[in-house]
Amino acid sequence: MALPKCPKCDWTGFQSTTISPAQSTVKIIAIHCAKCGCVVGTEPYYVTSHLLEKIAKKMGFNLLT
Repeated sequence: MALPKCPKCDWTGFQSTTISPAQSTVKIIAIHCAKCGCVVGTEPYYVTSHLLEKIAKKMGFNLLT
């Protein structure tokens, strides 16, 4: 299996950092090259399914049954 490579510098190491875009209160997770910092993808900061489970639990529901 081939390793993913950075499109800018061909490095194969990546890391993630939580960021807030300028003039925004929203948080996102940026996946970027560990060497040059080129962003290769983003993920939402909050996992919707996890948030729904927490809300349901507080309301007395169990979504996993």
